[in-house]
Amino acid sequence: MRIRLLPGLDRPVKNNSELVVFLETRELLGRVVLLDAKALPPGGSALAQLRFNEEVATYIGQRFVVRSQSPPQTIGGGVVLDPQARKHRLKDSAGVIAFLEKRAKAGLEGLLLSEVEKNRYIESKELLKASAYAAVEIAACLDELREGGKLIVTGAYVVDSGYFGKQDGAMMDALKKEHSLNPLKAGLSQAELASRLVMPREVFVRLLAQASEEGRIVVRGETAALSGHQARLSPEQEKLAEKVLALFAKSGSNPPARKDLAAQLPGSTDVISYMCRQGMLVELPDGILLPAETYEAARKAVVAFLEKNGRISIQDVNALLGFSRKYSIPLLTRLDQEGITRRQENTRVLARKRL
Repeated sequence: MRIRLLPGLDRPVKNNSELVVFLETRELLGRVVLLDAKALPPGGSALAQLRFNEEVATYIGQRFVVRSQSPPQTIGGGVVLDPQARKHRLKDSAGVIAFLEKRAKAGLEGLLLSEVEKNRYIESKELLKASAYAAVEIAACLDELREGGKLIVTGAYVVDSGYFGKQDGAMMDALKKEHSLNPLKAGLSQAELASRLVMPREVFVRLLAQASEEGRIVVRGETAALSGHQARLSPEQEKLAEKVLALFAKSGSNPPARKDLAAQLPGSTDVISYMCRQGMLVELPDGILLPAETYEAARKAVVAFLEKNGRISIQDVNALLGFSRKYSIPLLTRLDQEGITRRQENTRVLARKRL
């Protein structure tokens, strides 16, 4: 608010003084916190915040009168600039003063811009709710500001364009950092990326879509990455991948599980995950891994057996592929998950008629 004292008073109003405030028909006791002065002299004006012990409904532009308690006399008045203000802190005074100075001179457009800037994002139905402006006036002005690129409207939210730009930069930095720390990963999940940004889901979706449309990022399913990012192995990691495949070649029908590979080849954990994502390895339940060609051959053999015999048991899989139960059960579970087979009592049958 801006408060102004009457000239001719015999003393100033000090910061944090208790005053009687008249808002239309209401008489309230409040404490005045001066933002740009330690005391307000007679005839002077200052930006301040009135703090009450109860919630007080006001609106932008509302006039008020203030009286001192002792002696009881009218000493001045003022105008409400921000009816929904947060409790101001001393370190924020410069920014708050600039904000209020701007609002004191603003018309509807300026008020809308300052309200969105203060909140960073706000539901359009809440914009200038505490003002004397009609909803149709606010909506019309909002449309003009959106068309002029001064505000961003997405879904139910209105977003400050400066804040939107900062969050866009934060998103790009987060992806860049992720690629640097985890070069073998395809990118960052949308859920993780959203958790690093402060905004509603609707605004995040708009941010992501805009960056994608501009060709700065690529969204694949639930993963986002910078355009041009490709997960690839370093020469040292390629050698590790070769060693992983060599171990499978030697193991025959007893392929190593993920934890066995990690123990035998220190530093291979990320490489193994990369090989799974790239389709070089197929991970079955319980951490069982198979080279892609081995899994494909096993899948075809099981399907062929089922097409001929109608059903297959774990013992049949063991005999067919030379596996033990340790591998046969996870293999059948994976085939169930893919919709190729389904369990029927203690056997498997084809889940659907194959064309």
